[in-house]
This record gives sequence, structure tokens and C-alpha cells, in this order.
Amino acid sequence: MVLCVDVLKKALSFATNDLDQRSIALWAKPPAPDKKVILTSARGTPFSQNKAQEFSKLKELIIFAGHYEGFDERFSDYIDEEISLG
Repeated sequence: MVLCVDVLKKALSFATNDLDQRSIALWAKPPAPDKKVILTSARGTPFSQNKAQEFSKLKELIIFAGHYEGFDERFSDYIDEEISLG
């Protein structure tokens, strides 16, 4: 089961406390320097202590963790980085 882009966009909108769909475009690339949207996936860069320190300096961090068969590829427009947790 792949998570659909419309559901993920609603989740991102809710997480940013702004239900206006136009605001989601602000999270699309290029990323804001103090905000990041992270997607966990096996193909991402390995999570490390350096990454943890980098993330700790951000004002806002949203992490989408896939559980099923992944994410709709169209959602990658809203992701700043993919991280592998192991």
C-alpha cells in the first residue's frame, strides 16, 4: 500500500498549522533554511550524529516515516531530504 500524495499533503498542511493548500507550496523546494521536511526511506542518506546535530539547529522539522510500501513519488516535491535509519 503506497501512501497517496493528497493524504500526505493534508498531513503536511496540518503539521504546519495552516490548512490553506496554497501554503503547502511554500514548503516545496527550495527549502527554507530553518525548516526541513524529512522522509525516511531505505534509499536515503544514513542518519548520523552529524545529521542529528544539524537537525537540532532547525526551527521546524517534520519527519514522514513510511511503513507500508512507500510514498507516492509525487510527494518528493515537498521533501527536502531522505534519511535512512538503518
